[in-house]
Amino acid sequence: MTSPESAIPIPGDLVVVARVIGASGIRGAIKLIPENRPQSSVLLACRHWWLDGGHGLISHWRTLSSRQQGNSIVALLAGLGDRDQALALKGAQVLISRADFPAPARDEYYWVDLIGCSVINAQKQLLGDVVSLMDHGAHPILVLSSDILIPFVERFLLNIDIAAKSIRVDWQPADADDSVGLELNRPVRGPV
Repeated sequence: MTSPESAIPIPGDLVVVARVIGASGIRGAIKLIPENRPQSSVLLACRHWWLDGGHGLISHWRTLSSRQQGNSIVALLAGLGDRDQALALKGAQVLISRADFPAPARDEYYWVDLIGCSVINAQKQLLGDVVSLMDHGAHPILVLSSDILIPFVERFLLNIDIAAKSIRVDWQPADADDSVGLELNRPVRGPV
């Protein structure tokens, strides 16, 4: 088993997007569980992956193909030739450079880009910084450093400026509860 492009420098903007759970078939394909829904995973679009097997060892891999299979993704990596080599990667985290993510559609945002944004309400009160997001089923929810939860829906979003790391909302702190969740690489819809 070789990582044919291991001399490529490790980017500083790597984002964990999946975990290897085993092999698929006999040709050396790996099976992954993505951090988000498989049909919207950046794994299907990006061709350069980094695998972290622990112990500080991160290696670069070029994908030959990737496809959704139920709730997982199956991928062929250059340099993997059989099932045993694929099984050796079980448990590794799959990372992708944020710079390699496909551009989100208009009014969509990757969760990883919302993390760290300051959230300010219409009264110019700082409510906190986004520490995570959770999928509530009907819509995502911003989880703030102040333990405030704000539905990520157009009704409450006044402006999102990713470059300025700022989100303006129509929200009063008394309207929050205290649940917490996390998903980093899923695009979500919101106003421009």
